[in-house]
Amino acid sequence: MKLVLQNNEQDCLIACYAMILSSFGSNVCLEDLYLDEYIPPDGLSASYLKNLNTKFHLNMHVLKGDGNQVLEYIYKYKSHAIVHWRNSHFVVVDKCTKKFVKIMDPALGTIVISRSSFLNDFSGYILLFSTQSNYKPIKIKSPLVDLIKKTYIGRNLVEYVGALLLIELVSIIYATYLRSILTQNIKWISSLLVVAILIPLHFIGYLLETKAQINSNIKYEINITKSLFQGILNHSLLFFRNNTPGSIIEKVNLKSRIRDSIQTQLIPSIISIFSFLILSLYLYRVSRLLTFLSVLLLIVYALINFLIYRKILNANLKYVQQTITVSDKIQEGLSQIDQIKSLGSEVVWEKEWINSSMHGQELYNDILSLQSIINMTNQLFSISSAVILIYLGINLVSLHRINMGDLVLFQTIFISLMSSVTQFQTSLIELSNLSVYSKKVQSLFTKDEQRQDKVIPNNDYILKAQDVSFGFYGNRQVIKDFHLTIRPGEKIAILGESGSGKTSLLNVLLGVYKYQGDIYYGIKDFRKKLGVVTQNMNLTSGPLIKNLIGNSSITPKIMDEVNYAISAVNMMETIDKLPKKIFSNLFQNGKNLSGGQIQRLLVARSLLNDSKFLVWDEPFSNLDNLNREKIYSNILNSARYSDKTLILSSHHIDCVKYMDRIIFISSRGQISVGSDEELRNNIEYQRFIGINKGENND
Repeated sequence: MKLVLQNNEQDCLIACYAMILSSFGSNVCLEDLYLDEYIPPDGLSASYLKNLNTKFHLNMHVLKGDGNQVLEYIYKYKSHAIVHWRNSHFVVVDKCTKKFVKIMDPALGTIVISRSSFLNDFSGYILLFSTQSNYKPIKIKSPLVDLIKKTYIGRNLVEYVGALLLIELVSIIYATYLRSILTQNIKWISSLLVVAILIPLHFIGYLLETKAQINSNIKYEINITKSLFQGILNHSLLFFRNNTPGSIIEKVNLKSRIRDSIQTQLIPSIISIFSFLILSLYLYRVSRLLTFLSVLLLIVYALINFLIYRKILNANLKYVQQTITVSDKIQEGLSQIDQIKSLGSEVVWEKEWINSSMHGQELYNDILSLQSIINMTNQLFSISSAVILIYLGINLVSLHRINMGDLVLFQTIFISLMSSVTQFQTSLIELSNLSVYSKKVQSLFTKDEQRQDKVIPNNDYILKAQDVSFGFYGNRQVIKDFHLTIRPGEKIAILGESGSGKTSLLNVLLGVYKYQGDIYYGIKDFRKKLGVVTQNMNLTSGPLIKNLIGNSSITPKIMDEVNYAISAVNMMETIDKLPKKIFSNLFQNGKNLSGGQIQRLLVARSLLNDSKFLVWDEPFSNLDNLNREKIYSNILNSARYSDKTLILSSHHIDCVKYMDRIIFISSRGQISVGSDEELRNNIEYQRFIGINKGENND
């Protein structure tokens, strides 16, 4: 059964399910198990697996019992099971003995614990699986594999391997010549001549190796890095709800580890195998007895190292996973730094960060400890094997079976063989690591099926929605059989309580959430004509003017539009106080401005760049009533912007008097569309705007 690490805390259950599938011979990644784009914030329950069982033809039994019963069942039938762990997590029990339990934790890796520890953490539920009669193993190939082949297989690989072979060949020639020096009367002029030939050849080999590595790096960037970034940006908006920026960045960084593993471990290991075979055959010609002894010692050396390397692999997997977890924790804290500073909770977050980082350091210390054991083993084995070979070799020299040159050659080449064995073993571990890395980053390469915009230029509408439905997995439908036609120049507000689905409706109308039904856009180059303000949108570092108009040329006409827009959002006075006014530089995310100022500049930007359709999602949540009222009046009553179509979501009701129509979403998810006057017959709408309290909202 293969270990599958989770992407985040919400998908530990399907990571366990992927491990169960691997025990039945299937090879799938987590993304193949997502039934929807969005995973609920509290994770998935066992009911989520019912549809997966139908898809993959598995039977599932959910049982409740005590831990001893579970372990006895697994011990008796040698089966794998998913168990509920610590009341909030899922792990797979791989095998158990009378004293110990081996679990595969999608958050940490493979762990061996005592039975008593298992019983303390077991939460009472067990999921057992079996295959149906029509089950067939599924092998889903990672797109990363083809990209790696495209990068490294070809002329560049031939040059790289050829360079390494040349370097290795020079070393072999040098060793054999050293033997000749010890056994024959070679003149110093001949020695200088040989050295004069070998040194340039060695230098040429390194030059060719460097050139091949540089070319490989360039191809790697062209093929893999480009595809990686395309894949990330190709994902739907909900993908970024399931994955934090920190976890995505950590996965992106794994691409460098993949490249380094291939170039510094795997490719050289190919040469190590070749070198091992050539040197062994050469030694066999010199002395069969010493060769047999050398190979025997190397086999023992390889077995010892292999056992230790297996532990290093497991420790390394845990460390990689913890690195991503630490990044997530830090990202989570930094995203709420304002709250942390306000509440004075720095110490709390400091402890959480330190504990998380310290756990990562403990895992890294495990790797260092195991590496130290390997280094110690290598040294002891090198010394002991040298003593054994020299002792036997001297006896063979005394018996005239070999000469002193042969013995020196054996000792020199044996060290080289040990290095080849170590490198080959390391490459096997790197192959396992690459498998894990590729699965971790596979979700970034996997491209979502993109819905093509249905653009039909039409003067009668900007947007037309027909029979549109949308909902998250396991929840009620947010939108059902929705119809809407937005006419050019129309101003529409989406109103409703917090959590009613206003933002979801906007994202569906924009086509960034997958939906059922049809949405048609009546503007040519629809995406280029959008002026969007979302709740998560921010400014970027650089000149303020670039934030507003992008890379457009600064002409008198454009500057007139910019000045009018920043005046409309009541920001002219603020900008005039900046050191370079409109050309002043902003910090990352506009941190040298207030939240309200950022929102107003985002609104100003949406009015520029030839926008025709404005989509605002809670654009004034950080503004006071006075500023909000001024902006409504300056933009929505302005003849200059009368041709712009607007749809905005808001929980403020002071925008109603500027709107042609209202989309009201009730607390039960029912959607009503009409003018303010028409909707006043709706009791929930009345309650929402406060009419029943006698408030005057006009």
